[in-house]
Amino acid sequence: MSKTQNSKFKILKSELFADNINTNNSENYFLVKPNRDLISRFSYLTSCPLPIEPLAFFRIMFGLMMLISTVRFMALGWIDYQYVDSVFHFKYYGFEWVQAMGSAGMYTLYSLMIVASLFI
Repeated sequence: MSKTQNSKFKILKSELFADNINTNNSENYFLVKPNRDLISRFSYLTSCPLPIEPLAFFRIMFGLMMLISTVRFMALGWIDYQYVDSVFHFKYYGFEWVQAMGSAGMYTLYSLMIVASLFI
């Protein structure tokens, strides 16, 4: 880290932890107080403006992957193979009463998943 970057980092740290700076040494040492400082640090870090591009990219990619995989499941007939025609379905403790839907129900569910993936 260069000297200018290091000094910028110290300024940022001193802004975040203004009460916690030990000025006896040349380096800034921080002692975090348990409640107030952690809450103020969390509040500061969560209120900083961030660029929206990574979130937009993630949402677009996630929506496309959901759309492609759901359409692929329907096109290859895996819904019938995995859910409708399957002989054995795993039962989870406390949810033994849950049954797989029929063919119409599963295709309706997957159609809703396609619509939902378009709105992601």
